[in-house]
Amino acid sequence: MENKISNLPPEIESLHKLIASLHGKNQELLEQNNNWSSKYQQLSNQNTELSKKNTELLDRVNKLEEQLKLLKAKRFGKSSEKLERRIDIVERLLEEEESLLGFQTNSTTFIGDTIGEKSQAKRKKLPDHLPREEVVLMPEPKCDSCGGEEFRTIEEDISEVLEHIPETFKVIRYIRPRCACIKCDNIMQAYAPSKVIDKGNAGPGLLAHIVVNKYCNHLPAYRQSQIYEREGVDLPRSTISGWLGGGEQNYLNH
Repeated sequence: MENKISNLPPEIESLHKLIASLHGKNQELLEQNNNWSSKYQQLSNQNTELSKKNTELLDRVNKLEEQLKLLKAKRFGKSSEKLERRIDIVERLLEEEESLLGFQTNSTTFIGDTIGEKSQAKRKKLPDHLPREEVVLMPEPKCDSCGGEEFRTIEEDISEVLEHIPETFKVIRYIRPRCACIKCDNIMQAYAPSKVIDKGNAGPGLLAHIVVNKYCNHLPAYRQSQIYEREGVDLPRSTISGWLGGGEQNYLNH
């Protein structure tokens, strides 16, 4: 806001105090700017290191996939237990690399034109044939702006999470009505439910089932993927591995 000359104090001493105050605020802003520049540089360096590690992991995954293709091609020739064991070993190594890659990717934040935006893979639509369970999350009964108690729904935000129930799958739809206060038109909405993996669509029951099968039942991700496919749910090995890596990251963060 511009100060009019007529509003300035006529006393010279008061003007000096005003100038000194403005100078002090300017110094504070300069110090804050320097701090943010330093933090930006640190984040940029971290992003460069994580990008290098991510590239190395991708190269290792590609090599393992090529080796796996060759082994599977040979299996259709002369089959042997030794070859089957080698295929199983490569599958396990590939799964471990993809799990680690999912861990690194979930923790990477890009610097530059996309500050604060995390890398996202294209997510497939959840199967339509699965039953849906709708959970409506209503906002607080009183308007946090004027205290009004009457609302009208103006829009809904809907997100879906794939959940696992023993011997079956279901999709839970979280519906969050966006309501406007009739008195003051203030818009209110319930908070989105927390997720086990940020921006993931795996429910806690499904993720727990995958982890138990992986580490207790010794079922690698590619075998679990085959089991789920027989039930009509397409969960690629890479997706399951990414969930395992993201789950490990959240466990370490908490």
